[in-house]
Amino acid sequence: MLNGIMNGQMDYHKKNRGKMERIHHRLHIFASLLFVGTLLSCLAHFFFHQVMLTLLSGFMPALAAAMHGILANGEFKKTSNISERMAEQITVLIDRLSDRPSDAEVRAVVEDFHSIVTDDVQGWKAIFADKNVPLA
Repeated sequence: MLNGIMNGQMDYHKKNRGKMERIHHRLHIFASLLFVGTLLSCLAHFFFHQVMLTLLSGFMPALAAAMHGILANGEFKKTSNISERMAEQITVLIDRLSDRPSDAEVRAVVEDFHSIVTDDVQGWKAIFADKNVPLA
């Protein structure tokens, strides 16, 4: 039963790490492309005076700034790193249980797992406590 719980947590953190990394990477790339697009639309506006270029020159940097705001408040890179560390720590605990451990060793693993998981919850609270964004 203990192995199942720890394997479930390890799998969650491995998946979460990848998901957070992808979100961070995609938002960063998309925002960067929007800033490059803004530069190009501003340069094109010197030669072609079209309403669409004016709209793009104002819309793209606003959208890129929103993307960077989401990156800053979402803490995707930090949560990715935390999940990676958690998966590594849980893997070590699972390895400690693989060699027919004594009751004392199982108790120590359970205590270490409890400590790791509660520290993780406290870490999440610390990261997101000040991110209270009102909806209206």
